[in-house]
Amino acid sequence: MFYLGVDDFDAVHDRIAARAQIVKDSETDHTGQRMFYFQDPDGYIVGINDKKTPPSAPRRSAA
Repeated sequence: MFYLGVDDFDAVHDRIAARAQIVKDSETDHTGQRMFYFQDPDGYIVGINDKKTPPSAPRRSAA
């Protein structure tokens, strides 16, 4: 499984939905992060998440 963070979540979702099978449509997890999953032509499941940090989520500091 692969995960990709994107800047324009809605545009990426619409573009992928027009070309691939969405296996789990858009949802928001317990941290407020939006994500969805699709299957690529080789059968791999790819997760897409919004790179924007939800306002309520703690931010990671650079170590």
